[in-house]
Parts: sequence; structure tokens; C-alpha cells
Amino acid sequence: MNPTDYIAAAGRTNNMDYDVIAQRIAVGDPAGGVYGDDTIIDLIHASLGVVTESAELADMLKKHIFYGKPIDIVNIKEECGDILWYIAIICRRYNVSFEQLMTDNITKLQKRFPNRFTEHDANNRDTVNELSHIKPYPNSSGTPMDDRGHAVSTDNV
Repeated sequence: MNPTDYIAAAGRTNNMDYDVIAQRIAVGDPAGGVYGDDTIIDLIHASLGVVTESAELADMLKKHIFYGKPIDIVNIKEECGDILWYIAIICRRYNVSFEQLMTDNITKLQKRFPNRFTEHDANNRDTVNELSHIKPYPNSSGTPMDDRGHAVSTDNV
């Protein structure tokens, strides 16, 4: 295959229904972020941000391994903080706390590795069981969340 044929073949597999794509962005997530239809914009922003910050972390590691630059702990902390910031945007939009994410993640990993990490368990995953405890919208009852992703009591309101 030559580059021209490759580009033509790639073009045939690309979704070019731009009106439908634009409508999906405009409508947002019908299943719902808790702050309205613009939730999809925050999800796009945060997803791209996590990828960008992760790439910056990977670039630092690449420069250490291949160019002999020292590991930059300040940069690691900065990039991890930036990743958390983007995760917080998603948490706020979907009304999920950091605590719930951490609990769900460790529960998933404990199901995957009941005793400790093994290559066998890593290669023979039961994702249905691993994810069975994670509810799509754990706070879909409308529990108000503060800017840190913690449930806010409305008892005295």
C-alpha cells in the first residue's frame, strides 16, 4: 500500500457526518451531568486535558530514559496536580466525589487481584465482575456537591 491509497482508505473509515457530531456536542450528555447540557464541553475539555498532562509526564520520563535528564520531582507533582484538576472537572459535572472514585478503583483492583498482583490475573480479567459495584450515577439522587466533590448537607436549609 502506498501513502495515497492509505490516506484514501483512512478517509473512508472516518465519520464525516459532521452535522450529527455537532448535534451530539450541542445536546451534550442526555444521561446527564448535573449542571446542564454543556456537560459535554467540560468532558471534552477534561479528557483532552488529562491526555495532555499525561503526555507531559511521559515526555519527562522519555527525556530521563533516552536523554539522561534527571527525574524532575517538581514537574511530576505539577503534572499530577494538573491531571487531578481535570479529573475534578469531570467529578463536578457528574456529581461524583474523589472518595467515590478512589473507593471504586480499589474495589475493582481487589476483585482483579484478590491476593496480590499476578500476571495471570492481569491477563485473565472478568471486567463484568470487576465493574459490577460501580453505579453509573452514584449521586444521581441530586445530592448537592461542593467544589471539592464532597456531598453537601441540606438538612439545615
